[in-house]
This record gives sequence, structure tokens and C-alpha cells, in this order.
Amino acid sequence: MKYKCPQTGKADCGLCVSNMRSRGNYRGHAGYRGPKKKGKGSDVPVERPKAGSGIVGGAFSAPVGTFLSDCPLLCGYIADVAYSDGGPRKTSTITLFAEGGCLKACLSDRDLGRTAWVTAAAVEEILYAFEQGLATDSLDWRTAQGAKARK
Repeated sequence: MKYKCPQTGKADCGLCVSNMRSRGNYRGHAGYRGPKKKGKGSDVPVERPKAGSGIVGGAFSAPVGTFLSDCPLLCGYIADVAYSDGGPRKTSTITLFAEGGCLKACLSDRDLGRTAWVTAAAVEEILYAFEQGLATDSLDWRTAQGAKARK
């Protein structure tokens, strides 16, 4: 060993070895890591959103643009917080990214633990493809990795 224990003076202190390999954190021994400091902004509490903003009463209340008005099934699919029978539902998400010169999107049904993928040249085409797939039940759903399906 290239170090001596500040406590015992030995070169083979087990507590020092534990600290150096990040298996332990013993004060006074070689490799000791001090307590973690709070990050910036940690003193500011997170406030609850004010009434009237975001989802109110389970309805989608964000401003509806032309794409969402043209895609009502998709809009409902990503925003509805309850099923038609009144049961609770996790909202779905859409992730959009560019790869290989085209746009790709993933519609993630977090409640059922599945994903559907679409590739297109424009954002409008992606939204319309998801809308058409939901309308005709033709999306190729795959089980999401690490997701647990609703029972």
C-alpha cells in the first residue's frame, strides 16, 4: 500500500481499504469523504400548482393548437387521467428525437407498460400517424423495458 492509516499508522488498515474502495466511509481513516453538501436551490420548497392551471378535474386544459385539434384521440391518449369507466390512469408521453436524418417518436403508455414507435420527416406526420394508429388500432405496441403492466 502507498498510504499509512492516519489513525493506526498501519499500511493495511481494513477501514482505510474500505474507504478507498468506496465500500465504507470511516472518519479519520484514509479515503474518508466528508458529508455531501446540499445542492443549489435546495432551500426553496416546491409549491403546489395554483388551481386553474394544468389538468383540472381530469380534463386536458392546455391551449389546443391546430395539431391537437386535428388529433383528438392522441390528445386524449396523452392527457386523460381516468378511463371511461372512471378508473385511474397514468398519462402517456410522447418523446421526439432526430436520428439518421429523420424524426422518430415514441408514444409511451405508462399505465399499460407499452410503447409504439413512428418515424417520419415532419412533426405533423408523426402526430397524424399516431392519431391514425390509435383510430384503427394499428400501432405496433411493444412491452416497455422495465415496465410493469397494470393488473
